[in-house]
Amino acid sequence: MRFLVDENIKKKLTLFLRESGHEVVYAEKGLRNSSLVTRARDEGRVLLTHDTDFLNTALYPPALNVGIVVVRIHPPGLEAMREACKQLFARVVPGDFSGALFVLTNEGVEIVK
Repeated sequence: MRFLVDENIKKKLTLFLRESGHEVVYAEKGLRNSSLVTRARDEGRVLLTHDTDFLNTALYPPALNVGIVVVRIHPPGLEAMREACKQLFARVVPGDFSGALFVLTNEGVEIVK
């Protein structure tokens, strides 16, 4: 998978994704949400973020994106986020990310199409 990671995601989670075989790049600091989602779309990357603005499907329709993953784990411990990512990758094959919104929570993975 190819990910564009928002600045609000811990670098250790990015390292985990890379070690798991994913291609990951960080977005520049201060990038507006509209620019972030456009860059992810233009580069064919799934956006990974903590930003709940991306849960607004009227502003960011899943069908128009390569995929958006919003991490909503509290407290945001690294091990819990790793486990949630493992669950996501166990449930969703790379081709199924396109046009979908995924919410990672302490309870599991929610998929919004």
